[in-house]
Amino acid sequence: MATQQKKSAQRHGFKTGEYIVYPAHGVGQISSIDEQEVAGHKLELFVIDFQKDKMRLKVPVAKATSIGMRKLSETDYVDRALKVVQGRARIKRTMWSRRAQEYDAKINSGDLISISEVVRDLYRARELPARVIDFTPAMADIWAVTDLTVSRSGASTCAELTACGVPSVLMPYPFHKDQHQRLNAKVLADAGAAVLLDDLRDAKKNAEALQPVLAPLIHDADRRKTMAAAARNLGKPDAADTVARVIQGLVTSGR
Repeated sequence: MATQQKKSAQRHGFKTGEYIVYPAHGVGQISSIDEQEVAGHKLELFVIDFQKDKMRLKVPVAKATSIGMRKLSETDYVDRALKVVQGRARIKRTMWSRRAQEYDAKINSGDLISISEVVRDLYRARELPARVIDFTPAMADIWAVTDLTVSRSGASTCAELTACGVPSVLMPYPFHKDQHQRLNAKVLADAGAAVLLDDLRDAKKNAEALQPVLAPLIHDADRRKTMAAAARNLGKPDAADTVARVIQGLVTSGR
């Protein structure tokens, strides 16, 4: 088996250096387009790096589109999706099982407009007092008004939850080989700051597992208050200053 980097920097509308969205793993960057020989056949591969997860994935060029790999959405397309979310629900008069299949198909398509339609219909149809907001870098403001969160458990997320004292239900990303997000979540769960639930990689099973956990937490302010206090006890809000002082001390001492 031999691998050779291609001279061409573009295939099927995707090019090297471009950021893309890949199902299950999110945003990655195409680092190269390689040619690999397998069982006497040449196979072109997109080599994609996922910086956040420190992972590299090789995707056959011929199957990239069919498996849902797509470009990042343009600004005007995102604006259209937000308008869809804010629009009136359009619920078909069909069996729920049929609608569920249609919703799954839209979600799995990775298309932003289709996913927005699902969010709009499910929230508006049930008259949930929910609001979908755009990406924001001001997470401290969001955490300040958060009573409870359902979240992944990456290192930065856990640092924010504990620094801000936010009670949480943590569902670690299940595809990491070393399962480091589960180890992060276990620290919070063992301290009483969070509830740890494994992602079962199935939307229906996850919903069934979440319901008996969320329902009592939503109606138990005292327990959430206790969890928030436990989170704050784990928090290191001055971590950056502490690290800076250590570095300054090392530089000053000449080590």
